[in-house]
Amino acid sequence: MGLNLAQYIPFAIYFISFVVAFLSLFVNPTIGVLFLFPLLPYQLIFEKIKLLPLGKDINDIIIFCILIGFIFRTAGNRENHVTGNTFFKKKTGLYLPIMLLVVANVIGFFNTTLSYGLGFDLTNNYFLDLKNYMLLPLIWFLTFKNIKNKKILKLLTFLMVIGVLGADYYFYVNLQWMNIWHFSERTRTMMEGLFVYLGANHYGAFFAHFVFILIGIFLFDQLRGRKIILLMIISFTIYCLMYSFSRGAYIAFIAGLLFIGFVKERRILLLLFFFFLFWRFLVPISVYERVKMTKNDEGELEESAAIRIVLWNEAMNMFRESPIIGKGFNTFQFTYKDRVWKDTHNFYIKMLVELGILGVGAFLFLLYKTFLTGWKLYKEADDRFLKGLGLGFSACVISTAITNAFGDRWSYLSLGSYFWIFLGIVTCARVNNMAEPLKPPRIKPPLK
Repeated sequence: MGLNLAQYIPFAIYFISFVVAFLSLFVNPTIGVLFLFPLLPYQLIFEKIKLLPLGKDINDIIIFCILIGFIFRTAGNRENHVTGNTFFKKKTGLYLPIMLLVVANVIGFFNTTLSYGLGFDLTNNYFLDLKNYMLLPLIWFLTFKNIKNKKILKLLTFLMVIGVLGADYYFYVNLQWMNIWHFSERTRTMMEGLFVYLGANHYGAFFAHFVFILIGIFLFDQLRGRKIILLMIISFTIYCLMYSFSRGAYIAFIAGLLFIGFVKERRILLLLFFFFLFWRFLVPISVYERVKMTKNDEGELEESAAIRIVLWNEAMNMFRESPIIGKGFNTFQFTYKDRVWKDTHNFYIKMLVELGILGVGAFLFLLYKTFLTGWKLYKEADDRFLKGLGLGFSACVISTAITNAFGDRWSYLSLGSYFWIFLGIVTCARVNNMAEPLKPPRIKPPLK
């Protein structure tokens, strides 16, 4: 708006964070959920906060205060003492797969630490990596447990939608000074910023995952004005997805649309049919060039695709050395002979190498159960908003499953946090019977 206020946003968030931490601890932990969780992808802001006292730990401080505040509030709730309610009493179908994934990663951590002779303290970088990774299921738990009614659920969803729109806008602003008329790898490497250490493929995955939440809500919303606004945000997100030049994200987006087309809106299938016929003339030249880069004129794989094949072959050789529990948590980047390539560029293969069959089995089990959670909400809900939320999250899980076949789109806080937050929202809607319609008031018959 020309006011040059953006530079003050990190400082405002920094000071507000301590107030929110205090309120989460002593007043209501839901305050921390509503404030922090929609901001988690905005790691560029938190990078600037790191320079301030306790700035690098601000996320952990708020999350810790939310957890302790929730424990205090639950312990002091008279209803829980009467009914015997506990943290884990309500069945979600998710505790088992999440615990299996946690156990697999903890075993991988001990495997790595013992193999490399590292200490079990904060000087062990693997411990910090594991802690950051474990924040994701904790975020799900805190989201699920701190949403007390449908009003808070809708408010958090609204804030998350604004968060997606903000990511769209930041990406769009960066595009303005790039040459995107023709595709170039140099341009792709410049698409960083909001996620700090992540690049264009991660941007593409973010858009491909969470655009389906918007689409699901849009399909069931009955207010014309709100549908128009949602359609504008969806279009903006698809525009950003297109210029991420991520082929994996393209495939994931199409797969999610096919799913929604088959189960809900057949007109989407018709649109996709015409798109496949004429896509060459509908997409920008740079996007067409990027898609056609998968193979060169001689029919051979282009360089990045060819390197992935080499990496996967090497990774599978490592998997055969320890197929059950793997080589250890986050070890591939240090064990592969070519240090330039620090990732398998396929999360499933990464899990096989590092955590073995135990790890990848837990991950696949969790994906199945999360999909089932969204699907059941879609099928059971009478509330149109919750029905759309369930359908959109189901498509989001499908998209997530596909993008992870092209790289790690799961374990980063900035990219993965929204998945766990939306999972918490969907879980809360199902477990707390928010999917049930409101019962009409009972009217006493007139006295005779």
